[in-house]
Amino acid sequence: MGNLEAFEAEVELDTDAIEPTNHSMGLKCVIFVVTFLALLWIIERYREQPFISFYFLLVLLLTFPLTVYSGGHWSLIVKDIIIAIAFVGFSLWRISCISEDNFKEYYERYKVNKWVYHKMRRIMSHDVMEWFCAIALAINMLWAVAIDAYVGSYYNAACALILIITIPLPSSLSEHAPGYSVVGRDKTADLAAMDFHWFWVSLYTSCDFLSELMYSLDITITAMGLFPCYLYCFITKRWDIYLMIRAVNIYVVAQVESPWAWNSLVMGEPIIVEDPMVPTIVGGIHLVLAVLWFIYFMGFIWRKRLGICMKTVHHSVAWSRELQFSAVQLGISTNGLRETNGSVHTVSAQSEETTSPNLEVKALAGDKGAKHRVLASISSASMNGASINGADGEMEDTESQPEPSSGDEPDDQQNLV
Repeated sequence: MGNLEAFEAEVELDTDAIEPTNHSMGLKCVIFVVTFLALLWIIERYREQPFISFYFLLVLLLTFPLTVYSGGHWSLIVKDIIIAIAFVGFSLWRISCISEDNFKEYYERYKVNKWVYHKMRRIMSHDVMEWFCAIALAINMLWAVAIDAYVGSYYNAACALILIITIPLPSSLSEHAPGYSVVGRDKTADLAAMDFHWFWVSLYTSCDFLSELMYSLDITITAMGLFPCYLYCFITKRWDIYLMIRAVNIYVVAQVESPWAWNSLVMGEPIIVEDPMVPTIVGGIHLVLAVLWFIYFMGFIWRKRLGICMKTVHHSVAWSRELQFSAVQLGISTNGLRETNGSVHTVSAQSEETTSPNLEVKALAGDKGAKHRVLASISSASMNGASINGADGEMEDTESQPEPSSGDEPDDQQNLV
């Protein structure tokens, strides 16, 4: 008993915050499951219908004055404002990134869609919105840090700070960082960040669950605001869209619950943590996992994103002695360029040695693998009679290309394989 009293100063819990109710446990479970499934349905509609879902969910902002009128705590009002700003910003960015073709095919028939779409296309900046996403996520997490510090759960607060440090970086910080972007097909437009890792999302969900539970003592609302978005990402294996799904999830829960606090009237007294040692132990576990994640992030993700200690790989195709000898035997000039079949296309190549020049290959990143631009072709030299400079590795491709005018640079963009 003495040990328990010693830890009372570490975590302060209000165990009399919610009045009990006479509803049966079975009815409470049914209400919880139905509400949970409704949130999953809203998330799916939000992905599939970026315009209509945004309009309907925007109506929930009308409940904000009721939150103020009902005497909600100032911290709750500030949190609702921050959540609403993030949700509106994410939604408008999604709309602005829909392609012209998809907009004309699916959404152009409504005038309000035209007005919103063309307005957002002109004012939305990709770099600005990337920073908006990162800052909005960091501010929401700082809220959890403040809650932990307020109730004295410093281990959990330290875990949240480490997670803030390791949020996905905007692409403007480094050319190696994928950053935040809007991707999709047909009707969908998903706000995605490729650096969202399943471990980070899982640890953040657990850490925030502990913070919210200690602050509100309402396990139902805490679970409603965290677990539907997590379960959706887990089922779809789309951890990259977690930020978008989390925003709509917490926005709906906050705007519906805040004005009336209906959850306490329907669900009654939830499971209350009365032992202060529980948050301390769970927060300590979170901190240990956060340190392990930080080590992994710095060693395997952040180092690559910032381009630190990255090896530069040069791909080359060696020119064998046999091909060089056969080219000389074919009578190919080594002192200049000559025209063949009235069509000349000059392509330059670099050589590492005079006896075995190398043909440089530049790798171009693509959606489904690497596309290679070949700057010189031995096969075209032997088959089409191109001229090759043996010392410098220069050659002249004689395929049917239009002859460039004098003073124009040869276009090597056509040499895609």
